[in-house]
Amino acid sequence: MDKNKKIIIAFFLFGIIVVIFVLWFLFKNTPEEDVVPKKIDNYTEDTGKDTYQIKDNKVYYREADNLRQIEEADIESFQILDNNYAKDKNNVYFKNVIIEEAEASTFTVIDELYCKDAVKVFCSNISVYKKEIKEADAQTFEKIQGDFYKDKDNIFRKCHISRIPNLDVDTFSVIDKKTVKDKNGKYNLNDY
Repeated sequence: MDKNKKIIIAFFLFGIIVVIFVLWFLFKNTPEEDVVPKKIDNYTEDTGKDTYQIKDNKVYYREADNLRQIEEADIESFQILDNNYAKDKNNVYFKNVIIEEAEASTFTVIDELYCKDAVKVFCSNISVYKKEIKEADAQTFEKIQGDFYKDKDNIFRKCHISRIPNLDVDTFSVIDKKTVKDKNGKYNLNDY
């Protein structure tokens, strides 16, 4: 074989190796958030995030690398609402704990702080774990803006009725992170 043919074959083989390396590098470095977990029968692949998983016809909650079975879960009616909440025909779950007071058939998640059913509103923050907000009207309870919520009678913030006295629900609005207002005036949140 003459020298020119050997050089051409060498460049051709080198080109194939470069293409294989580039493809390997591209697929190896695909961001995790772009990879959709596969669902195989009744198993949700471990994504490394805190979430519900169904494996071998059993429901689990994965948190901080611990997989805890939710023995009470009814697999046939189980619905994942978000990474923290789920429900089935009998219960509502916050992670792997049943929210005893919640009605499963009407339960909805508002956001990471509040959830409700047809009758009760629940709140959870670092100091309060799934507390029922007894003053809240579930039928009219909604998020306004930022960390403010309202029902037909009250403004709520951080799992409590707002400390600003006599706020007018109908005219209440958030100006910025430190200021709110209603028909009676403006209020600096640092004062309350």
